[in-house]
Amino acid sequence: MKKIYAILVAACMSVSLFAVAPTQADLQSYMEEGYYVACFQAPVGTTCNDIYWMGEYADWNISSDLEDLVKCEPLGDGWYVAKVPAAKGDDGKPIQLNECGKLTWDVQPSNAPIEVLAGSVVVDSKDNGESDLKDWSTTEPTIISITSWKNDYNPCDLQCEAQSYTIRIYPPYCEYLDELEPTIMGTFNQWAGALSMEFKGSYFEYVSEPVTASFEFKFNNDANGSWDHQFETYDALGDTWHFVPASGNFSLTNGTEYYQYDAQNRILTFDFSDDEMYRYAGCEEQEEVDSTLYYTIVTVKVPEGAPAAGVEIIGTFGEDAWNTGVAMELLNTGYWFAELNVIGVDQFKFREAGTWENEIVAAASGEGLPNFKFQDQWSDDSYHGTPCKWIELDLSGAEYVWKANWTEGIENVVLTEEAQKVVVDGVLYIIRDNKMYNVHGAQVR
Repeated sequence: MKKIYAILVAACMSVSLFAVAPTQADLQSYMEEGYYVACFQAPVGTTCNDIYWMGEYADWNISSDLEDLVKCEPLGDGWYVAKVPAAKGDDGKPIQLNECGKLTWDVQPSNAPIEVLAGSVVVDSKDNGESDLKDWSTTEPTIISITSWKNDYNPCDLQCEAQSYTIRIYPPYCEYLDELEPTIMGTFNQWAGALSMEFKGSYFEYVSEPVTASFEFKFNNDANGSWDHQFETYDALGDTWHFVPASGNFSLTNGTEYYQYDAQNRILTFDFSDDEMYRYAGCEEQEEVDSTLYYTIVTVKVPEGAPAAGVEIIGTFGEDAWNTGVAMELLNTGYWFAELNVIGVDQFKFREAGTWENEIVAAASGEGLPNFKFQDQWSDDSYHGTPCKWIELDLSGAEYVWKANWTEGIENVVLTEEAQKVVVDGVLYIIRDNKMYNVHGAQVR
């Protein structure tokens, strides 16, 4: 009889014992060599489904079979404990099944403050709402309290039912865009491409495919799928523009301050018509740029210690990507020389031929220089009787250096019998197997 009574008492205590935080002593029975014990309090009112511990031990594989993952044991009053194998590392976090009973990245700790109540753990907070919990101990339990799930997600308030939603948007006016043609992209089409919205006279509308209540989407004004013209809102206190909401993504679980939701008819209405409060990103007076290609001569005097591999001018050159480098010729005047066909909006800078590891940087900080823009540097001139644009820059002053010269650690280069140091024009290189390498390990010859 006493044994039965003891069991009943223990069972009652397991439900109510941890109305306050458990202690490390309460968790000693979980400790075992080769494991770490993660005890945590989940956000209040959100623990309607099972919680699993995800981390390095599972290679962060969200698609793993649940049987292969560590299921967190409820201790009562929102407290859970996980006994995690530490062989693959001790980085991990709790993740709850969503409203559909699936493990996704929706229900994970937010980057809101996580309180460490006992033990030692490092919380690596990130701007995207994720917090990796690192350095769990294998010798003592660690206890934390989690404030909220990512984006204040609460799966207990939602139903796993696929439904269609009507999304209406009243866009802000933008005189610098020829036409406002909002597009939408989201989980309802697997983010596969921008979808057109139908114009309804004063607003644009899109009717989604059947989706669950946790779907996400965003707007843009570029049918090609570029996200240069997402929505922004004006923060008068900070005097800045930022994405609406901060992540740029809308869903039924966040961003409610920006839309009205008619739950009966499943209609989301966004009113962004106040162009003093909202705008498309980049919707400001556009700089007039001559799109004509100009024959352009660029000469530049570089800092001392020009790289043995040579100097090149690198830029956009009519493209968005910085993927075009043009070799420059060293003149007897000490300037490096190149001929280009470019437009005014193109940008450029200078580097060691073939590598970003050694560009011209600011001597005071070792940081790269701001991008030069051709139209800001141009002067009209002629070259061998041909009209052209001319740029002459002198970057040889004390305020400029080569990045390889700035980088510390040259003395840490390890030499073997097969390798030797050489200095060319004041720049250190390594010769190995008849090949020349810079101090970053990049082959230059």
